[in-house]
Amino acid sequence: MKPLWVLIWWCFLLILPSAFALPMQVSPHMPPGFSLPTELRVVKVKRAPQIDGRVDTVWSQARPVTVYLRGGSGEIPLTLRAIYTEEQIFFLAEWPDSTEDRTHKPWVWDEGRQR
Repeated sequence: MKPLWVLIWWCFLLILPSAFALPMQVSPHMPPGFSLPTELRVVKVKRAPQIDGRVDTVWSQARPVTVYLRGGSGEIPLTLRAIYTEEQIFFLAEWPDSTEDRTHKPWVWDEGRQR
């Protein structure tokens, strides 16, 4: 049996955001007749994706849904995918990041490298 905190975490992630959902604004840059997808379909897969910071090939089985977020820095496309196995569900969110930093734990001392 999974710990209670796992159940609480999933409730927080899946239920709470919908309570505060705001109507999405469609971008004026969309072509005429364009409509945004209204659902994210979850695809069953045989194996879980490897969680290592790279997009595993298993994600190619999921249909992507792209939504456009508006904020202070303009419009940002957010692409979502969802897959599940017998015991777990996984979500992949991708967006352009102009401030991306791939430095891992820059303030942690590495005794082996003496830095």
